[in-house]
Amino acid sequence: MNGTVNDLAVSGAVPKFLSASFILEEGFPLAQLAAIVDAMSKAAAMAGVQIVTGDTKVVERGHGDGCYINTAGVGMVRTDVQWAASRAAGRTRFWFQERLAITAWPS
Repeated sequence: MNGTVNDLAVSGAVPKFLSASFILEEGFPLAQLAAIVDAMSKAAAMAGVQIVTGDTKVVERGHGDGCYINTAGVGMVRTDVQWAASRAAGRTRFWFQERLAITAWPS
């Protein structure tokens, strides 16, 4: 959660909405999942974002290594930021459509 919020913020967007998808190994403890979801909820609230969608898949025991979580985010581009390729750093690529900013790691 925090990494996705940070990715949006450092690319000049105000984070607004997140998705959270889980891949769970069969038999993953529900108490542990509840603790993870509770921590994610608190992190989203502190960041002022909403978790608006997600998905859950279950894989066979021994094929999932516990729990994997994938998050993605959408934010509104700030109009007070000067955008220039020379100001971009790291491995993040930027796509802009109207006032939406989407960040993603390159393949």
